[in-house]
Amino acid sequence: MAGNGKVEEEKEELKKGGLRTMPFVLASEIRDRFALAGFNANKVQYMQNELHLHLVQATNTLNFFSGTASLTPLLVLSSQTHSQVASGPSPPALSSTYL
Repeated sequence: MAGNGKVEEEKEELKKGGLRTMPFVLASEIRDRFALAGFNANKVQYMQNELHLHLVQATNTLNFFSGTASLTPLLVLSSQTHSQVASGPSPPALSSTYL
């Protein structure tokens, strides 16, 4: 019986993750995109009403900010790669998990 219980536990562990979690990951990404779209629309409205920017200026500012925010992780990764070449191997950094 003891051996049989271990086999059942191993089968339960194998069932976790994989394709079973894919719908949750996709749903999370979709919710994130909708939230970002709403947040960006609110930012444009704020820039127009409170900061008195024209629509084109507000949109360009938002696009520039979004592009800069998207490129920042790549710049950090690039700087870490160059520092590793100069100083040798280092412990894994938190940002290396996003590769």
